[in-house]
Amino acid sequence: MNITTASLSARACNQDHLSEIPGSRAACFVVCDGIAGAPGGEVAAKIACASIVSHFEAESHLNLRHVRQEVNKANQAIRAGQKASPVYARMGTTLVSLFIDRDDPLAYCAHAGDSRLYLFRRGWLRHVTTAHSLVQQMKNAGHDTDGINSNLLYFALGMSDNSREASYSYLKPVKDGEAFLLCTDGFWHGLSEAHCI
Repeated sequence: MNITTASLSARACNQDHLSEIPGSRAACFVVCDGIAGAPGGEVAAKIACASIVSHFEAESHLNLRHVRQEVNKANQAIRAGQKASPVYARMGTTLVSLFIDRDDPLAYCAHAGDSRLYLFRRGWLRHVTTAHSLVQQMKNAGHDTDGINSNLLYFALGMSDNSREASYSYLKPVKDGEAFLLCTDGFWHGLSEAHCI
């Protein structure tokens, strides 16, 4: 398994954070982008990444229940941080994570917000995730989205609405030669899928 990371930003404060555990039986990759507009986005991103990798069992088989538990624990850790420090009461982060079971071989993706997972398979690019954004909801409903800020999220980790949770995808089989790209909006904004192929 080859792993490559890149983090380039012109921003004074880059709120992106990533973690990975390429275990012998299972692997976990997490990319988070702290939400701007309220203090603590970078803190929320670090909390989410640290929480998920600290609960990940790299020597065990994967199942969706465990993946959900890990993401929910990350959300709870951010909530605890919000309560512990009034300055960070509104901190939040997007999330895209990939969990690979090397024995089966299969993968699960969990995401919240507008960070993305792409799968490169047999010369084709597949956008696996669907953004939790106002623009995406409007597109799904067939409405025009011209002039609407694409960064308006209705869900991310740390947001106050308890009725929502992260979205999950199941990818099987995972084959040699396939590649995954986990990225934040800083990467995919302004990038067409034609650039990726």
